[in-house]
Amino acid sequence: MLRISPEILEQMTDEQLVHAIADYPYIGDYGTNNVSIEAGIKGLRNQCDALNELLNRPNGLQSLQKYGTELVQTNSTPWPFILEDLIDNLVKMYQP
Repeated sequence: MLRISPEILEQMTDEQLVHAIADYPYIGDYGTNNVSIEAGIKGLRNQCDALNELLNRPNGLQSLQKYGTELVQTNSTPWPFILEDLIDNLVKMYQP
């Protein structure tokens, strides 16, 4: 697993966290292994410190939508379709 120390996470902006999520090499694993999307996202949150940190912030989901969508639209992420799918599923799960 690739870890980011809590001290570094606290100093990162929302935009930097979104970039770390987009670059996370195992981002696509959340939708594999015959698990539900919810279980996959829970597992990804346990592995990807940037995602967990961002979703624990008050406006984290909105930042993920904003900056993640920009990365997808500009094709600035190695896995644009996976990131877009992850954002859609997170919105469905966490948006009130």
